Amino acid sequence: MKLDKSFYFLRPRLLNIFLTILVLCLPILREQYNNGQYVTYHKPISVIINYFQHFQQPHLLLVMAIFILIVYFVMSLVALGGSKLLQQIIKKK
Repeated sequence: MKLDKSFYFLRPRLLNIFLTILVLCLPILREQYNNGQYVTYHKPISVIINYFQHFQQPHLLLVMAIFILIVYFVMSLVALGGSKLLQQIIKKK
């Protein structure tokens, strides 16, 4: 099956996967208790692992899967933009 040229940047490459895993290991999910007195940050990868260990809320696992796909899409766009920028810089020299 051949990919359309417009979605070719979504093809799994090492850089896309590495950037996605890097973002998933950052503490970016914020949780707040008692009207903001207690704030904690979670890593998405640890939240996903906890969902698999305690599979009581399957809809939250679906939300995290959608979050992973969005992160992968954004990181693929970043990798595409970075490669286009590098190509332009190299062509000018």
